[in-house]
Amino acid sequence: MKIDQSQDGFDALKKQFDADFEAGCEFQRTAANDYAFYEGNQWTEEEKGELSDGNKPSLVLNLVMSNINSVLGAEISNKRRIIYQPRSTDKNINGEMMTAAGEWFQDEADADSVNSDSFSDAMICGLGCVEVSLDFDNSPLGRPFMSAIDIKSMVIDRDAHKCNLQDARRAFRLHRMAKSDAKALFPGADEGDLDFCWGDSEGDRKTYKESALIRGDLPSYADFFGKEAQDNIDYCTICEARWIEQGEPYYLTNDWRVIEPAIYESLPPGGRPKAIRFFSKITRRGWVGEK
Repeated sequence: MKIDQSQDGFDALKKQFDADFEAGCEFQRTAANDYAFYEGNQWTEEEKGELSDGNKPSLVLNLVMSNINSVLGAEISNKRRIIYQPRSTDKNINGEMMTAAGEWFQDEADADSVNSDSFSDAMICGLGCVEVSLDFDNSPLGRPFMSAIDIKSMVIDRDAHKCNLQDARRAFRLHRMAKSDAKALFPGADEGDLDFCWGDSEGDRKTYKESALIRGDLPSYADFFGKEAQDNIDYCTICEARWIEQGEPYYLTNDWRVIEPAIYESLPPGGRPKAIRFFSKITRRGWVGEK
């Protein structure tokens, strides 16, 4: 998927989000029910009303939480140390140095806690998301950073089916933030352009919060966006998009040499080595608001 920075590219990105969001609605409903069962909310309001009318208590024997917590406890108590070992006898590869670097990164990013949180999400609803990056806001050198992502804020490629979503070509993450924080993140942007919107089936422009409720009344999204009702802060939704584009071509020879297209095509036909043409992959990141 290749998306340019023009209005057509922007509209294409929104259409991809819209289709991925629609495809993920059923998963979000199921995930909301999974978390409700885990937290002990295993009766619907209608079922509670029927029990109350019959003077019967709505008892809950929450074996789901106890069983999942026992597995989570076993995962925490059985953490294993990751050791890097070279696959070849190359003296330039130092396994001990790589192991020390990996342990340093995990310690700085509190990886054990983050991975446990993500594993908890995967146990409950089947999907756990982790962001791994470098934090340049608090450290000019880039501090290792890991964070477990709320799955209710994720919209993932509808065509991804492999383990760990290895074949995903794009992913969207919705950030609910105060408009003052959004203005600081995007200085100079118009306030009306900060909130992520798109057209619904009737052609009207709706905010993401309104559209999420219109398109199936998703309880998980409603909970995620219902936090601003507790205060008077004006909130907006910013969509972070990451996608993979097809990059520049290159040629790979039989002896694993990489040749640039301009150099390869400048060689005479009889002097060109046997090679296969490939395309590199480029990961893009963008922020989507109203525009």
